[in-house]
Amino acid sequence: MRRPDSNPKNLLPVGLIAAIALFMHLLFNQGYDYFRDEFYYIACSKRLAWGYVDHPPLSIVLLALARGLLGDSLFAIRLLPALSHAMLVLMTGLLARDFGGNRLAQSLAALGSLIAPVYLVNTNFFSMNAFESLFWMGSLWLLINALRIGRPFASSEDSSSPQRVRVQVISFALFGLAIGLGALNKHSQLFFVFGLLVGLLFTYHRRIFLTPGPYLSAMIALAVLLPHLFWQYQNDVPTLEFMRNAQEFKNYDTSPLEFFMGQFLQMLPPSILLWMMGLIALLIWKPFQPLRFVGIAYLTLFLLFTLQQAKFYYLAPFYPVLFAAGAVALERFAEKGRRWLPAAYMVLLSISGIVFAPVALPILPPGALIQYTQRLGIQEPPSEKHARAQLPQYFADMFGWRNLTETVARVYQSLPESERKQCALFTTNYGRAGALEFFGPAFGLPQPICGHNNYWLWGYGNTTGDVVIVVGVSEDQLRDIFEEVSLAATVTNEFSMPYENNLSVFVCKRLKQPIQIWWQKVKNYI
Repeated sequence: MRRPDSNPKNLLPVGLIAAIALFMHLLFNQGYDYFRDEFYYIACSKRLAWGYVDHPPLSIVLLALARGLLGDSLFAIRLLPALSHAMLVLMTGLLARDFGGNRLAQSLAALGSLIAPVYLVNTNFFSMNAFESLFWMGSLWLLINALRIGRPFASSEDSSSPQRVRVQVISFALFGLAIGLGALNKHSQLFFVFGLLVGLLFTYHRRIFLTPGPYLSAMIALAVLLPHLFWQYQNDVPTLEFMRNAQEFKNYDTSPLEFFMGQFLQMLPPSILLWMMGLIALLIWKPFQPLRFVGIAYLTLFLLFTLQQAKFYYLAPFYPVLFAAGAVALERFAEKGRRWLPAAYMVLLSISGIVFAPVALPILPPGALIQYTQRLGIQEPPSEKHARAQLPQYFADMFGWRNLTETVARVYQSLPESERKQCALFTTNYGRAGALEFFGPAFGLPQPICGHNNYWLWGYGNTTGDVVIVVGVSEDQLRDIFEEVSLAATVTNEFSMPYENNLSVFVCKRLKQPIQIWWQKVKNYI
């Protein structure tokens, strides 16, 4: 590979592109309301623990810090995801620089990560997905750095020097720390590690396993993860049950063709030239031979996720390194009389990014967005087994929550005071429960209870079952559970997900069985 560009002034365009990413989010990420998962994450941040049924604890700690410093506004909740996207754009440019790319290659790579719809979507609201790509690329950068310092990249006389060995040990230690923290953010980090291991074993880098570095990394990563693993053990490993149920009952079974088309769409169709060139360069281009393990890691994960019928976006965190490699390869190709090509391609990507931006960010009003996507002929790839909304799910899940809370509040206020004192709120998913917990105090609503994921672990509080307002359960089911059931209201919203529209709100009285037995039946890890 060409010697990396060391002129810091050449990073100014990349810094500008990263600043554009941050500005776009701050300008548009308050266009719609809170996202379903944000309510749940906020609820988790009030109950800090070393784990949760459906995710590890790190993102929750970050949210708790953000809320403690800035409050609960949309700006406060979504600032860290916006910064994460800006940092990912910057890191993509830095990877291109480390791969030997000059200013144009660095800018092109950064642009790829800026306009990719999946990154715009995932960093538009708070979730662990907002930080996943950053952890993948950060840990990869540390591994590449460790390998470049060690035997595979250095001459034999240099690799054995005490100073170089010390730096290599530090690099592997930081790599282990990044792996551990990444897994504390989302368990998918471990899939990434598996891909890297396969890539290393199938290249000459396998010799690194004869040194203590990888084992130091593993020990540090395990030490970081130990408290979370102990929490899993204490709670009967709920995440495994959650994953089994999600795969069987919730997640859409993606075909190999659908999985590939998902990669094509989530990265923006014109970007395929950039990331495919990057993949090919990593696999066969001689200057990139030291990085061949990265290309093999991508193919390993692509095959693994395809066989698992995984959601198409599971592979999304890998693409920044493909953008970086592709930008360098394109820049090198253009040096042979085609110097106009990278600049022209950047213009094409910029125009495409502007055209697709309203599909990924809440720029347009809902009605206008529906018309816009119809004119473009764009349809969100399926990821779950349920009817689709008019809007993509990542937007539809931002509608209806205030109306839900206001409707439940009217029902609650209509009860006699004696019944309000003992009334409980029950619903069947964490989105509704989280919204009622977040907006409910302003209406004097009691703490909701729910059987979904961590809400089930948090229990039913002081609920007796004598008076319960139930949202989203059929009347026939409720009559088997309560002695008295009466329909009190219906919650509607045309832009929400279909299963959040036309929700029935019932007032139920006198639970027919002990609440401890009923609570075991409502458990729903999915």
